[in-house]
Amino acid sequence: MGFNPKSLSNRNLSDYTGGCVRRTELLCGNSTAANQEKDRFWEIPNTRLPENPQSVAVGSAAECESSCLNNCSCTAYVYDTNGCSIWIGELINLEDGSGNTLYLRLAASEFPKRKSKKGIIIGAVVGSVAAVVLLGLVFVVIWKWQRSNGFAVC
Repeated sequence: MGFNPKSLSNRNLSDYTGGCVRRTELLCGNSTAANQEKDRFWEIPNTRLPENPQSVAVGSAAECESSCLNNCSCTAYVYDTNGCSIWIGELINLEDGSGNTLYLRLAASEFPKRKSKKGIIIGAVVGSVAAVVLLGLVFVVIWKWQRSNGFAVC
């Protein structure tokens, strides 16, 4: 997700020692992207962290994420018992396997589109109104049927 091998000759290998490049450019600093979503993070659990982290003094995971988003060069972050660490530029020696969770920065377009809650709300309102109208029609039909068959109350 989000990356391709740098070298086309490595495309069919399971070894990406030549490195990888982004498929989609990040939106950070892009003035034409005003109406688009912000970059987001893909959670990679059970990761051996890459080399050369930079410590950032923050008080929470949300502040750590925000710190990375606000730095156009930030590629990933980790927030754990040791605090906040971010990576600038390439991730060197990122591997599976030691229990850490790394948050890799990707362009928002790399993620599936979020479903709109607006459509769900409109559907619920329309469905409710239709149910009330249908219930009213049933009562009117029953009332008229009772009057025409002599079942009027009085």
